[in-house]
Amino acid sequence: MLLAAVFMTAASGCFLFERSEPKEPPAPVEYTFTYGQDKDYLVGVAAIALKSTVEITATVSGKSYAGTGVIIGVKPGNAASAYTYIITNNHVVSGENLNAQNADVQVAMPGDYDKSGKLIWKKATVLAKTNNDVSSDLAIIRIPYVKAHFEGDSPAYMPCVYSDAELKYGQHILAAGNALNYGTSVCDGIVSNPSLGISTTKFKGTVIMVSAPINSGNSGGGVWDMEARLVGINTFKAVTDAPGDDSESKSSVYADGMGFALKMSQVKKYVDDYNAANPSNFITMKAAN
Repeated sequence: MLLAAVFMTAASGCFLFERSEPKEPPAPVEYTFTYGQDKDYLVGVAAIALKSTVEITATVSGKSYAGTGVIIGVKPGNAASAYTYIITNNHVVSGENLNAQNADVQVAMPGDYDKSGKLIWKKATVLAKTNNDVSSDLAIIRIPYVKAHFEGDSPAYMPCVYSDAELKYGQHILAAGNALNYGTSVCDGIVSNPSLGISTTKFKGTVIMVSAPINSGNSGGGVWDMEARLVGINTFKAVTDAPGDDSESKSSVYADGMGFALKMSQVKKYVDDYNAANPSNFITMKAAN
């Protein structure tokens, strides 16, 4: 049976449902680590990755969907012009219609609860998205900047540090996202293929193949290396048609350990192109040393 990589959106597979929230917000995690020397180094990677990870919902034509995003920059200032900038997938903010322009997009910072213990959602503005471009699947959104989130000796959140260096076969990675809308979680895996060509009716391009589980809701979340640097954006996974006696009995089967992420070089170029076209709304991303 020939396996084909087929576009699977978080939007089409992850409808929202009500989930319980903790009565008390979790305490911020502070952790320093040395890869290869600390047996719990993944705890440190996760602690940093989660400070840049947000949950996203989009309501389009009466349907609501869940996904993930990564904080790529902030613009402090007065309330009218201070923003937090987020990268995600186009299909996360568009739903099933990739060209949708009327989505109500909301963003929540994991761990940001009100006094009653409910997650705080903020309305987001979609600044740019790739729509029906089959060579990409990206969107840039922004929400109001909250000083208390990012400032102080131990901020709860921070923009990511990225690396667009070429990855290696077998390299250890961590993926973060709002899988199936159960809330933000992390999982680890390896780079199965650092530069794999994909050609389907919905996506044509070169991606990173990872063994970490990428489920609906993970789309738009980050792939992180073991120095807690953003190296890709979770986007889709492989599916194939299960065999059946006739076309009506066939169903889609999701392949295990075959997730795909957009390469950081493509993400960075998309942000650079946006900056060139919108100099007054410039997004500064922090590259790894």
